[in-house]
Amino acid sequence: VSNDSTFYKKEQYAPDTLRKYLKNGFRHSIPLSTSVNVLKYFNISPGITFNQRFYFSSIEKELIEKGNFNGTSDSILTRTIYGLKAPIDFSFNVGLSTRIFGKFNFYHTKLIAIRHVITPSIGFGYRPDYSEDKFGYYKKIGVLNDTTRTLFQQYSIYENGVYGSPAAGKSAAVGLSLGNNFESKWKNKKD
Repeated sequence: VSNDSTFYKKEQYAPDTLRKYLKNGFRHSIPLSTSVNVLKYFNISPGITFNQRFYFSSIEKELIEKGNFNGTSDSILTRTIYGLKAPIDFSFNVGLSTRIFGKFNFYHTKLIAIRHVITPSIGFGYRPDYSEDKFGYYKKIGVLNDTTRTLFQQYSIYENGVYGSPAAGKSAAVGLSLGNNFESKWKNKKD
């Protein structure tokens, strides 16, 4: 068994070991949802999921040597910025459903009736684009620069976080479903 030489050092850097070498953070998630009857025959189910992460550091990248298109690559310096950060993200969804009943009766047979239940539903989900500047979770750095063109590379300031970062890219989805259920009722053999 061997010990981690960095973690158990008794030198001047030991107090900073947790801060510098361990990924750490906290996360909590709060899903809120409800179901409401609307116009007697429809159920609407809105919901929102709220996520928050707590990190004790973030990163910042800086281009320190610009490459060119002749084969020279860029040199990017990544700095760790210490301090409590709490990125927040949320997603929203809503569903609408109803049930349609049908009943078929049979006479003079052991089968008394068949009930058919159709459950149509439609759902919508949405998540904002957390890479937009207004949130401040993502930054851009210019790379591959020559005298005529600069390309930009996007990065998350929480990309080294143990719980990741809020997602980049807007998401909107619509879902449709149709459930069918058949039930039958039979005469007892004693009847």
